[in-house]
Amino acid sequence: MAAALKTGRADLEERATSLATRVRQLERKLEQLQGQLAAGGAGDDPASEAQEVNGIQLLVKRFDDVDIKGLRSMMDSLRDRLGSAVVVLGGVQNSKATLLVGVSKDLTARCHAGELVGELAGKVGGKGGGRPDSAQGGGADIAGLDDALAEVPKWLSSR
Repeated sequence: MAAALKTGRADLEERATSLATRVRQLERKLEQLQGQLAAGGAGDDPASEAQEVNGIQLLVKRFDDVDIKGLRSMMDSLRDRLGSAVVVLGGVQNSKATLLVGVSKDLTARCHAGELVGELAGKVGGKGGGRPDSAQGGGADIAGLDDALAEVPKWLSSR
């Protein structure tokens, strides 16, 4: 173990603690950078891809290999930037499809995030649910994720 951590036996505990602290710092930095990416900080501005459907601003975007915390951070950032909008994020991590839906408070009467994510999660062989303004779901059928995301404008246009 000492060789793997490149330290002496006497310093193993201190080295392990130091590495654990560094991992936590890097995880926080990754979340911060993912949030900046979602906010357009890397030159790409996902918010610019929003479209209007049935009088509602809609953004549907897929981000693979982003953990649920990162997706939530992106969701919050994009929903804040867009204002009155519906934001649907999907992704694949660890061979599972993940879906997040965020709806601004002023639109929850027309679009319930929990209902929408439940509908989408069925297309990836899973379940989902949540509050009127925020919901998450997922499933094991990652092949169905693109179809699920493509379904969102149709679902919203019926509202």
